[in-house]
This record gives sequence, C-alpha cells and structure tokens, in this order.
Amino acid sequence: MFGSVDPNFSCVVRGFSSLFPGRRFGGGALAVYLDGQPVVDVWTGWSDRAGQLPWTADRAPMVFSATKGMASTVIHRLADRGLIDYEAPVAEYWREFGANGKSTLTIREVMRHRGGLSGLRGATQEDLLDHLVMEERLAAASPGRLLGKPAYHALTFGWLMSGLARAVTGKGMRALIREELAEPLGTDGMHLGRPPAGAPTRVAEIIMPQHVIGNPIIGYAARKVATELSGGFRSL
Repeated sequence: MFGSVDPNFSCVVRGFSSLFPGRRFGGGALAVYLDGQPVVDVWTGWSDRAGQLPWTADRAPMVFSATKGMASTVIHRLADRGLIDYEAPVAEYWREFGANGKSTLTIREVMRHRGGLSGLRGATQEDLLDHLVMEERLAAASPGRLLGKPAYHALTFGWLMSGLARAVTGKGMRALIREELAEPLGTDGMHLGRPPAGAPTRVAEIIMPQHVIGNPIIGYAARKVATELSGGFRSL
C-alpha cells in the first residue's frame, strides 16, 4: 500500500487493501475527502493481468457506468452559462432530434430518462463505435411506448447527451469532458476513451474477478451478452 492516510481512516485503508490479496487480483486507488480536505490518498496492487506491473499514482482504470454522470455534468455546465434551457425542447438546439414525434421532448425529460429512447434496434458493432452514427440514429428514432415514463437509458444516455452538446458547442463529448471537467479540476486522469498518446495517465488492464474466471456459466453468459450488444439493442 502506498500513499497517505489520516490515522482516523486507517480502517478504510485496511478494507480497501483486502480487495487485492494477490498479484492476479488487480489493483486500484482510493481517495477520500472530508470537508474539502484529503484524508485518504492510497493505491495498491497490480495494473496488469499477469501481476507484473505495480499500480502507481498515475495509473487509471476503466470505470464502468460513470459516463452518464460526467456527460450530465457537461450539460449542467452549459446550462450554467445560459447556453441551454432545461425546459426547452431538445430539437430547439439539435434540429434533427425533432424527427418522428420528438419535437416537443424537453432536455429535462431526456435527462430524467423519460425520452422513450432506452432501446435502439439494429445497431451493428461498427455503429456502436461511431459516436456520430449513433447520435444520428437516435435523432431519427421514434420514441417507444415508455415515452414520458421513467425508463433507465443505460445504453443510450451518453449518445443523447453527446448529440445535444455537439449541437450546442460543435464539439464531441470526449473533448468536452476534458475542457469542462478535467481541465478545470486540474487533473489528467479523466478521459472518455483511452488517453491520447503522450498523456501522463497510464491505463490499467481490465481484469475479471478471479472467482468467476474459468466458470463455464459465466463464460456462456458473457458470450450471450456480447452477442446481444453487438447485434443491436433491445428495449429495456
């Protein structure tokens, strides 16, 4: 374990350390602030699957299911500057979004996961890796039967926020997360996708939990999930 900790929080560090009992269990970093002051800033473990590269202070993991929060914060920053109005229709800024019955759908409704766009059928692997294509497809899509009702947009929310932000600023979400979040915070360790070549941040490998590696049921389920995602979204 490396870094620093307030002695009053040593139990937190012990609990964190127990998550990484050996070389094949990966590693991580933990930071805790109390009243704006750092009380825990530690890192431990290994950043590669083979357990050869120690985790360091400049190592960054891939964080799952966090992009929605970052993308929303970008939109909030734009709203703070008066560039968007939560009560205005998305189509007021992103004209193409008004297609197929979505012309009155407001930014607030979309951000509250009430846009009826939680699923999108027929997306290919190539589509999923192209932000512009996915933004265009969602802009042209018809809302589903859950329009106006809460339905978690787990897979589509990022593209919806990216399309709106691009329409307002002319920039994609990758650039905006850097400009609106990472740079004001003075950190390099926040990227949408891999950091560019030469960035101070070094990326850790993704490591499966050791207790599921080799489990045939998990392996079968993982392949099924991958097939579903690559072949197209289903309504959630």
